[in-house]
Amino acid sequence: LNTPKRGIGKRSIEQFQEIAKDNQLSLFEAFQSGHVLKSGSNQESALEQLIHLIKDYQKKQESEKPGSLVRDLLHESGYWDEILTLKDPETKIKNIELFLSALSKFDSCQIAVDVLVERERLKNTPRPKTASLLEGMDPETLTKEEALQLLSLPKVLEPDDDSQITPANPDAESEKSEEEIPEITVHNGPYGPYLRFGDETRSLADDDDPFTITYGRAREILSQPKQFRRRQSKEISLKNDDGTTCTDPVSEKPILLKEGRFGPYVTDGETNASLQLGDTVEQMNGERAKELLAERRAQQ
Repeated sequence: LNTPKRGIGKRSIEQFQEIAKDNQLSLFEAFQSGHVLKSGSNQESALEQLIHLIKDYQKKQESEKPGSLVRDLLHESGYWDEILTLKDPETKIKNIELFLSALSKFDSCQIAVDVLVERERLKNTPRPKTASLLEGMDPETLTKEEALQLLSLPKVLEPDDDSQITPANPDAESEKSEEEIPEITVHNGPYGPYLRFGDETRSLADDDDPFTITYGRAREILSQPKQFRRRQSKEISLKNDDGTTCTDPVSEKPILLKEGRFGPYVTDGETNASLQLGDTVEQMNGERAKELLAERRAQQ
């Protein structure tokens, strides 16, 4: 409503919203109701121009493709000129160009709107849990029991009897019979199963079973110095939350997690981005990989 600036104040916008709510109208219908902005004012004139523009494009949407329609609307509404006045418009322009590129794949506005509405619905719908197979597992012979074990990860390890810590002085003021046991969880990441304890992570050894490992064995592994297990030929194709291959929004190429001479990095084949402080190969996912690649491009 105020991009480009039309001088319509916050209180006036709230009044339009109240009119829409009280009369079960859309906000656009409330704009046309009048009785909010001062008659003959610059604000009323600017709003009338906006209403006329919206009505004009409501007619155009039946015959024009959404990509070209939105591009024309950005210019005719003055929104594009407003963006160019920003101190750093490049990021916003890039996002708009990506959006227009996506819209160009649709033949009609209605189809594009239907897809956007469905994506919004799915975004708020709990997704079914997925799990990657462990190395050596064959999808052709995978049993139901094995699948359920994979889906049980991540899981919290329960302390065993040998892990209990009793106080040195049983007659101490505290009536606790044992100290609080730190929580250790078992996960399955791109490079296989691993343990997490706070910010610490450790990969399991090849002979450690993530489904039967004990709390005591986990503490033993976590007490050892972290070792980076190099697998020069190993590369992992990162996945989206729905299990599909993760692709970079700019190059539209699959994103891989690789191990290089200077450590792990993500790449789409055109841009390489090293993992940053706080990133781990075990927890690397598609969304974080996209962020790393975008940050790297911005530095080039």
